[in-house]
Amino acid sequence: MLEGTDIVTIVKGRISVPTRHRDILQADNEDVVLTADPRYCLLLLPLRTWMPIRERILERAKVSNLARMKRTLMVGGQRRDKLDNAGRLLITPDLLKYVFKKDQDGGKLKNKLHLVGVGDHLELWSEDGLDKVAEMANESENAPDNEELLF
Repeated sequence: MLEGTDIVTIVKGRISVPTRHRDILQADNEDVVLTADPRYCLLLLPLRTWMPIRERILERAKVSNLARMKRTLMVGGQRRDKLDNAGRLLITPDLLKYVFKKDQDGGKLKNKLHLVGVGDHLELWSEDGLDKVAEMANESENAPDNEELLF
């Protein structure tokens, strides 16, 4: 399981994935997928985990405007890669810009991300973004889920 939170430093557009996550992400030398999420974070997941999500998005895009927007963002913006021998992963400038877009300082790029393991994938958040998620979770504790927003 991919669980726990780490703060990772961005160096020359790359992050170093903590050792405890590397084997899970790249079992059998499998590709990983990095893509934008509508919540202004990035998802990092093994290809085997991404493919069923991708298929659900593509199927729902046939009948849903929201799913078509997600398709453009998530499927159109996905990047397949492998971790290098040191466990590093390149994050393209457009994906870095996306993750910092909603920050208080107007999207200024920073050099730290929060890497959050949530079971079958990792989420990369700016500090402001993760703070907003915590606030929203606390404020909407009793609010019903909007199933259309889920994968």
